[in-house]
Amino acid sequence: MKILKILLKVIIVIIVLFLVVALFLPSEYKVERSIEINQPVEVVYNYVADFNNFYKWNPWTPFEPGHKVVVTGDSAAVGQKYFWEGKTIGSGEMVFTELKPYSLIKADIEFLTPQHGTGKVDFVFVPNGNSTKFSWSISGDADYLVGRYMGLMMDMILGKNFEDGAKTLKEKCEAM
Repeated sequence: MKILKILLKVIIVIIVLFLVVALFLPSEYKVERSIEINQPVEVVYNYVADFNNFYKWNPWTPFEPGHKVVVTGDSAAVGQKYFWEGKTIGSGEMVFTELKPYSLIKADIEFLTPQHGTGKVDFVFVPNGNSTKFSWSISGDADYLVGRYMGLMMDMILGKNFEDGAKTLKEKCEAM
């Protein structure tokens, strides 16, 4: 019985420590990757500003080729929407919310399944002569305590996917 009481106290201390540490963790996360693309900014921006092209460089496409994709709205316009649905990759949508030609595209992203979540996506374009520095980021709130631990791991979870997507975008743009 004495061992059970000690074990219970240890478990309670661990839980309390877990919760206290979480209070001091960041309440937001951000994952960002950049790549130099050997094409003028106009070429790269125009390719990214049309969600009809996203399927071609989306790093999650290879996980489930043939998943459902629906694009609505005008390209390079606020409100253009990219919806995806698959058994492996889940479902969600991304919507353009702001476009500054040849410099910035902002989008809201909502993951519907398998787990609900929201975030902000930025595509940043910096001209460098005949090439373009392209940066892609996602950020969001990690406002609940367990979510703060998840926020610490987001770079590890998404970073490689963002690198793969940026490399594929580079290949697609440089082949134009």
